[in-house]
Amino acid sequence: MNSRTKIERWNIIQEIFQAALERPLTERKTYISEACGDDEDLRSEVESLLANDADAETVLRSVLAGDIRDIENTANCSEAGLQLGPYRLVRDIDSGGMGSVYLGVRSDDQYFQIVAIKMVRKGVESPALIQRFRAERQILATLNHPNIGAILDGGETADGRPFIVMEYVEGQPITITCESQGMAIRQRVELFRSVCAAVHYAHQKLVIHRDIKPSNVLVNPQGTVKLIDFGVSKPLAPELMPGQIPKTETFQRLMTPDYASPEQFMGQELTTATDIYSLGVLLFELLTGSRPYTIRDLSPGAAENVICHQEHRKPSSVRGLPKTTRRELAGDLDRIVQMAMDRDPARRYQSAQHLDEDLLRYLEGKPVLARKATLLYTASKFIRRHRMASLMTCLTLLLLGGSLAYHTWQSRLADARVKHIQTSATSVISEMTDKLQQSSASVETQAALFQSALKYLQQLRQSSGNDPRVLVDLSKAYARVGDLQGSPTVGANLGNPSAAIGSYKMAVNLALESHARLPEDESTRAAISAYQKLGDVQSSEGDSQGSRDAYQHAVGLAADFWQQKPDDPDRKRLLVVNYSGLGYVEWADLKTDKALENFRSALERFGATPNGKPDHDNTLIRLYWLSALALRELGSASESVANLRKSISIAETLVRDAPSDASAKRSLSVIYGAIVGSLAGDPMLNVGDSAQAQMYARRAVEIVEALAAMDRSNAQARDDLINAYSEMADSFRLTQPAVASQWYRKAIALTRQVKDTDAAQNWLSQIDQSLAAVLVRKHQATERLNLLREANAFRLDLAAKSAFNEPHFRALLMESYCTLSDAEAEAGNLARAKELANFAQPLLSEFKVTSPSLLVVRDIGLCDETMGNVQHRISLDRSLPDAD
Repeated sequence: MNSRTKIERWNIIQEIFQAALERPLTERKTYISEACGDDEDLRSEVESLLANDADAETVLRSVLAGDIRDIENTANCSEAGLQLGPYRLVRDIDSGGMGSVYLGVRSDDQYFQIVAIKMVRKGVESPALIQRFRAERQILATLNHPNIGAILDGGETADGRPFIVMEYVEGQPITITCESQGMAIRQRVELFRSVCAAVHYAHQKLVIHRDIKPSNVLVNPQGTVKLIDFGVSKPLAPELMPGQIPKTETFQRLMTPDYASPEQFMGQELTTATDIYSLGVLLFELLTGSRPYTIRDLSPGAAENVICHQEHRKPSSVRGLPKTTRRELAGDLDRIVQMAMDRDPARRYQSAQHLDEDLLRYLEGKPVLARKATLLYTASKFIRRHRMASLMTCLTLLLLGGSLAYHTWQSRLADARVKHIQTSATSVISEMTDKLQQSSASVETQAALFQSALKYLQQLRQSSGNDPRVLVDLSKAYARVGDLQGSPTVGANLGNPSAAIGSYKMAVNLALESHARLPEDESTRAAISAYQKLGDVQSSEGDSQGSRDAYQHAVGLAADFWQQKPDDPDRKRLLVVNYSGLGYVEWADLKTDKALENFRSALERFGATPNGKPDHDNTLIRLYWLSALALRELGSASESVANLRKSISIAETLVRDAPSDASAKRSLSVIYGAIVGSLAGDPMLNVGDSAQAQMYARRAVEIVEALAAMDRSNAQARDDLINAYSEMADSFRLTQPAVASQWYRKAIALTRQVKDTDAAQNWLSQIDQSLAAVLVRKHQATERLNLLREANAFRLDLAAKSAFNEPHFRALLMESYCTLSDAEAEAGNLARAKELANFAQPLLSEFKVTSPSLLVVRDIGLCDETMGNVQHRISLDRSLPDAD
């Protein structure tokens, strides 16, 4: 076996290296400059190989092609007999730049099996090579298909080299199989379809092979095709793979030039279209016994010109083919190969499955997508399929069928593209969701994962051609990304609501664009859902106007949607959920009476009886919960408790029916926490039942602690834990303030672990206020004052931001001014107390005439009392002028 045969396996670096070796030393530098151009990384790789040893032929054999003596004399393989766990190396099968492949056996007390073992060879290992090898192992672990060589095991040798144990494929390259068995054209096409199936499966798993060629497509004695060697494959979403895949220029341009795509030669971004091109080259060779072009003896620049700029010959134009073969190739198969090998990736088949389907149409005698469906072409296909039909019937059907095909040809092409993009969008979101839920990766890694997913979705968006079916699927994908980034209603997320808002807005725009182009139920439903999710996260962030706008848009769409089919429960739910969201915004704006009207109206439309279906019953839980919050603030604490007990009953049933459903458990914990406030937690607005409040608070803590323990990186679980600790403290504040203070301190400690976000500052300001309220002993006065100062500082900082410029927060700021003013007065800081009281005065005047909420009325009373106390202290202090 000579070195040139081996070199054909490798990339452009090896080609330049080999060509340089064939030139005199005085000409090498000039040649390398010409071949590498401005690519300094490529030049460095070639020069380092040349400089590694004075004997360049030795370097070539030992570094790139493997030790030729080992290949020619496998019986003397230096690693034969090596034991790797239960596996033993028998002999060398193949060697290359990354490593060697050995025939191996598993022979232990479990079972006997012949395997192939691939491992990094001694003497050529490097961190980048080992990392690349591990990446291949991880990629193989995601692939499980009958036409892909399976991974069985993996590990590391005693000296730290990784190895992969694979299914041993005893077979020949597909081209040799076809020639040796004298397969007819149709048989070759049938066999090739199995290759398409394997490649399409890999693409669905977001993996590009990048090196499809005969030696990597084997056929075993049973006639089964096996796609092997994913050594230079590339994941479309690298963050879905553990570790970091090398991204050096060397690894990006690994390829076999004879089968490489134009974009591989030019170093452009690679997509699944790269493999489609290589499939086209392989199909050309299977059908003709030749390749579409010859570049073996060309320089890299000349080879690139052939691949990227010259027209490729048709399979039927290959010289030396029998006339019958040429006739069989001319037409459909010529066009299929040409479409797969189009220089423009966008004009190739959109997936390996679509190439496979077109080959099936060829085999069945039907019109293929690669050819324009003219009336004459369609007629000829019809006649061939219906030779025995009567001529008159045939002509009649032919005209109808031909006309239909002519008018639907473009739509069939569009359907193929749409199906591919829809599948791709679903795949990337599914993989990302699994990765987020299963991984304990760092925030930085998770952020990179989302960045990769968003970039991929944007690529799909650009290639969609504004097809409304694609747009609506992309809308759903962006909405799911938003859920995982920071939805307040989704259990596991990254706690990044700002990013979620951006994704939801994109989802809204895509759904509306789809709806404008093709008003269908799916686009309407997607738009309503995206608006709802946007309203939810904006509401949780304190942006009442933004959330109000989102909910109002959703309600407008949902009302019309529901009226079209009033008996459709899903349409009714969409309307009711957004009505309740709008009511929640009114509640946040302290328009509690209007909020309650919305909640009650939603309950009337929806019905007050659970039906055992999670979507329906979760909506009912939310409506009872929101109604209870409004009732409490309007002074109806007993009715509030009654509504919450109904909500708890439904939520407990859902948890019993689905004990492993984390979302159902979280919903139950929220309702447990809410009833604490109505029973005893909310000062002056409760029924005074501390024992019941403590029971529900404990249940809430038990649930959220268990959920948090399952995933320490879950931001939502952490937030729920802060709330649960605060609610536990609330349950003790009336009867055991010392116990309450302990729980408040736990909540504060956990909140301080959160990054410096607006949400964290808002939580701290509220918990600081609550803790200060139970520190009533004299020796606690200093701590109380410091807590109130911190709370006021947080609220002043937040008040300057537009998202917090809404009545509910301004009422909290008024409360903060008044309680701090009172504490400063007690500490003798009368000037500061007066200043704070003056800051509170405009807010006090505003809320005395605008809010029906008893929470605010209560705070108004406290502020009036504070004003009087400060005025009294000032009047007694001769050092200060009387207050205004």
